Amino acid sequence: MGNRKQQSGFTQVGFTLIELMIVVAIVGILAAAAVSFFGSTQKNVQAKTEVVAIFAELKLRQEQYRLESGSYAGGLEGAPWYPGSVPPNDGSSVELPTPPTGEFLKLRFSPDTRDVRCIYTVVTGTVGAIAADATKFNYTAPVTDWYYLLAKCDMNQDNSDFSFYFQHSDDSKLYWLDQGK
Repeated sequence: MGNRKQQSGFTQVGFTLIELMIVVAIVGILAAAAVSFFGSTQKNVQAKTEVVAIFAELKLRQEQYRLESGSYAGGLEGAPWYPGSVPPNDGSSVELPTPPTGEFLKLRFSPDTRDVRCIYTVVTGTVGAIAADATKFNYTAPVTDWYYLLAKCDMNQDNSDFSFYFQHSDDSKLYWLDQGK
């Protein structure tokens, strides 16, 4: 009696209700993980896309400013952030910040802040100056005039976890910490 048979002679084949429930639970867990992963990936792409575009414009404007004035625009300490705070990432309207000041005014840089989800600063130095904010990126100031760009993004909108993006004048590589937060 190895095979279970009904009186009609057919073998019973199929899944039990418990087996089906286990499969549905596994599919649900995998779907939740996929949604979480792709949501995080989307935040990474949004932040990185914005930062790359704004850094490219800032680098171009820094080089133009240097050709015109002989030095980079900015200062070593206390450089302002623009805009002044991280706008919400929910598409809601925000009060636009005051017009750019300091380095950003000198660089004639004024992005449409309705599309900006990060804040930016420009730090410059001369030969022998020390770049304090760049230590977390293991940046050592070169033996020539230099600048670096720093972006601070709050893609989670929780005002506690931030992503930082960094690029400097003698390297076009983009560095980041805690991307997508």
